[in-house]
Parts: sequence; structure tokens; C-alpha cells
Amino acid sequence: MTNDLRAALREEAIKAADNLYDAAMRMFAAQFAAVLGTSTAQGAESPKSGTRVSQEGIEEALARIIELLEKHPSGLRSEEIRSKLSMEKKLFQYAANLGKTSDQLVQEGERRSTTYSLPTKTSPAQAEGRVVKRRKRT
Repeated sequence: MTNDLRAALREEAIKAADNLYDAAMRMFAAQFAAVLGTSTAQGAESPKSGTRVSQEGIEEALARIIELLEKHPSGLRSEEIRSKLSMEKKLFQYAANLGKTSDQLVQEGERRSTTYSLPTKTSPAQAEGRVVKRRKRT
């Protein structure tokens, strides 16, 4: 190969790699923003559904889950909750994670045997006052 051809091929390979890197970073930024519930310059969209995932939407989903679990004190599996509320899997996962970290939901079991329920009144989190009060709908 001549040096000119080699240099031209190297330049084209670098351009292609740069374009691929830029595209991957845009996709990663959009997905990361969707997980955090924030937006990027193009807007954070969920990759599958194309709908925005916001903090308000997650909190509303958590409120719906809590309302359902109040009617089922023994708890429900995630599939049951999602089917009764017609909720997307990702939105449920975000809401359940928020509920667990704020001590509003209790998770028992793992994987397919996981059940979610409300904390008992004697919960240490409630005794310490760490449980966030649920808002009443008006």
C-alpha cells in the first residue's frame, strides 16, 4: 500500500469511529436522563415506549401502587400490581424503587416470588419518622 492510500484509510476509519462514538454517547445520555427523570437537549425518552419518565410520573405511580396495596394488606406480586394498574414495567420498577428507598413499600422475596406490601405500623422507619407522608388526592 502506498502512504497516501494508507493515510486516507486511516482518516476514514477515524471519522467513522468518531461518528459511532458520538451516536453512542447521545443514546447513553438519553437513556441515563430517562432513568433519572430529567431531560436532555433533545428530551429524555424511554427507549421502548417513547414516553417521558418524570419524577412526578414516578411519584404518581407510587401513589397508585400504595392505594392498591391498602386494599391488599397481605401484599401483591409485581405482575399482579402492574396488571391491575395497567402500568408499564419500567415505570413500576422506578416507582417500586422510590417506595423502597423512602420506606413506603416493603419488598419480600426475590425475582418472580417478590411481593410488595405496605410497612407495618410498628416499622422502625415509621417509629423514627422517616416515612414520607402520602398525599391525599383532591
